[in-house]
This record gives sequence, structure tokens and C-alpha cells, in this order.
Amino acid sequence: MWHTRVGEDKDFLWSRSPLSRVDDIKIPILIAQGENDPRVRRAESEQIVAAMAERGIDHEYVMYENEGHGLVTPENRLDFYHRADRFLAKHLGGRAECIHLLDNRSGAPETRAWSAFKMIGLSQLPILKLSPD
Repeated sequence: MWHTRVGEDKDFLWSRSPLSRVDDIKIPILIAQGENDPRVRRAESEQIVAAMAERGIDHEYVMYENEGHGLVTPENRLDFYHRADRFLAKHLGGRAECIHLLDNRSGAPETRAWSAFKMIGLSQLPILKLSPD
């Protein structure tokens, strides 16, 4: 079925592969991957990440082991929003917004992106402790 839809011409397939264009990447990239993604397999993401690392292309790669194609669990969404906030602050300038999220295991505060909580309406969760800063 796969070959019926996309063909078997290796040159054509390579021309459509993101790996064939890795040398054209000129900006930092944030990649989030779901371990169970049926569309983009982990090995494919890791190939492009390895190719960028070999070329010294600035990137951040995060694998969410309990996700598919897209982030559906609130914890993973919040983690990604935090990472995106820091990534954009680092590469575009500015600062990342922070809150303290209580770690249920130790009670120690763990930094997370406050803007992510506001965006998805979770600022009233009982696990949040607003930072006075």
C-alpha cells in the first residue's frame, strides 16, 4: 500500500525527506515528539535531530513517552508550553514567565511557565503556588 501511494523512486522520496534539507536549516528548532506517534516515528525524529547535532544546528528535542501525534495530557502540554516559552525567550529575546508548581513527591517548588497556565485556564489548580516575584 505504501509504495502504491508514494512510489518507489528513491531519488524522489529523498527529495521529499526533511533529512535532504537539513543543511537549509538556519534557525534554532524546538522539536516535541510523542513516543506513540503513528505518523512520525521516533526514529525519524531522532534522525533529523542527529543530523542537526552533527552540523551544530541549535535545537531542543523532547520525547513524550506517553503521547501520540500531539500532546493530550495536561502535564505534557504544560511541560511543552514551559519549554516553548524558554526557547522563544532565549532565541527571540525577553524572559520566560515562571510560577512555582509544587512537586507532589517532595513538596519542593518546580519552575513552570505561568503563561502556559493562563493560556489553558489552569491558574486555579490547587497544586499551584504563585510566586511573589
